[in-house]
Amino acid sequence: FTVIKTTTAQDHDKKIAYTSQLAHVVSNAYVKSPEAEVHSGFSAGSYQDLTRVAKLNPAMWTELFLCNKENLAAEIDGLIENLKKYSEAIKTSDEKTLYNLLKEGSDRKEKIDLSVSLLLFLAAVNVTSFFSLKDNRIVVVMILTVYFLLYAGAKELLRRRAEKKRK
Repeated sequence: FTVIKTTTAQDHDKKIAYTSQLAHVVSNAYVKSPEAEVHSGFSAGSYQDLTRVAKLNPAMWTELFLCNKENLAAEIDGLIENLKKYSEAIKTSDEKTLYNLLKEGSDRKEKIDLSVSLLLFLAAVNVTSFFSLKDNRIVVVMILTVYFLLYAGAKELLRRRAEKKRK
């Protein structure tokens, strides 16, 4: 937890349904595939990333899920709707739709990551102002600004190169 947020109980529950509870449901459901038992030698980081939270305390998570059932059920339903779009595009070999779905998700993740980087940057600026760095503060802010701009520029350059290769 790098940033502390102040929020209402309702907003907290809505955000937690998406950021935590949905991930636990998806991970737990994912490992129920018959392939989970025979995947050895065919999996790497993606499998580990997706299944890390599947091993959970059922009593605790049952209580947490049911205390937030409206928000969590809405997130599950939304995910199912999105998955249906991917499934349909794959079943019908609709390359254009599948490509667009994947690109949309990738672009959205990139935008989210840049937003997080900006928040971390702003948090760092706040940290520098918290300490009395008077003369050095502007240097730190400038370095962080350059870092952020280089990061954002590099990500955009990589995205454009990948797009050109695709075409």
